[in-house]
Amino acid sequence: MKHWKSILSALKPRSSSQKAGMFLTCVSLAIWLIFIMAMWSGSDRIAALLLLPVWLVTITAVAPALLAWLWAREWLAFGTVILWTLTAIMVSDVFQGIGRIGLDQDPARIANERLTWKIISIDCRNGSSVPAEILQPIHPDVIFLQNLQHIDQAQTLAVDLFGVNPSIRTNGNNAIIVRHGQLAQAWPIIGNGSFIVDWSPDRTVVPVRLVNVNLTPGPENRNLFSADCWKAHAETRATHRKEIDSLLEALKNMGRRAGEIPVICAGAFYSPPQSPVFDPFLHVMTDAYGSSGVGYGATCPSDFPILRLHRIGFTSPLRSVHSSTLYIPGLAAYAVMADIKPL
Repeated sequence: MKHWKSILSALKPRSSSQKAGMFLTCVSLAIWLIFIMAMWSGSDRIAALLLLPVWLVTITAVAPALLAWLWAREWLAFGTVILWTLTAIMVSDVFQGIGRIGLDQDPARIANERLTWKIISIDCRNGSSVPAEILQPIHPDVIFLQNLQHIDQAQTLAVDLFGVNPSIRTNGNNAIIVRHGQLAQAWPIIGNGSFIVDWSPDRTVVPVRLVNVNLTPGPENRNLFSADCWKAHAETRATHRKEIDSLLEALKNMGRRAGEIPVICAGAFYSPPQSPVFDPFLHVMTDAYGSSGVGYGATCPSDFPILRLHRIGFTSPLRSVHSSTLYIPGLAAYAVMADIKPL
């Protein structure tokens, strides 16, 4: 009992500076509690908040506690700073990718892999075309394209990269191009041109199910002080939930083989992976960047990458050995790349 009394007496502010420090610490702790509760409940508001960089939210919320530590030397404030830092590391996948640089992402090791497929997903929104000369040095095996201005752009790109009679499937303004093997019939799913197609690549026995995802774009208004902005974000999150459910249901309804053959899913999700909207998706798919990404992994906007709204996912027994982004001049978002090791 005496031990607890001594701890409480140590925490009790003795001066005006300590009282101010304790108040600032409590503010930071209250923000942290609201943040965690909103994430835990899958709030649409926190999904919209996560459109902001996690580090920006963290710095803003930890500022009162950091000020209390520097000014009043409150140990509780120091603990709050550590708490926020650990929360940011757990919520954000940025730290994982940066931490891998120079460690397990040795280019020589990747080149020595017996067989890998180079997968690239490109959102062509606000762009006139995708220059073939940028993709040629990469030697992609599968190209996912979303939001083409004209579907003929996909055919032109395929011919420039792979020569005459390329294997290509389209739906709306979206397309999938493969370097080798054959593509089966395309199966449209959710709106905006998303579709599924089975690919029979060379040197493998089991086909791979390719899913080109193009969800509903989020609202352009990002004024978080506007009620209309929050309403628009909530409506977009509700739409994304339905689209993700439709996608997973389509994979399930394609028969028992949907659970047996591997799946590669890539495209434009228009929301960060931390959003609770995508929990069902991440229970089925492994995020390529989350498992093997390097760098920040952000894709939008391209002039200052702070958001990862485009990504590549896959199912076992596939695995990702490397994942990164690629800047393509003229496009609004970075392209996403992953080296996928097949069966």
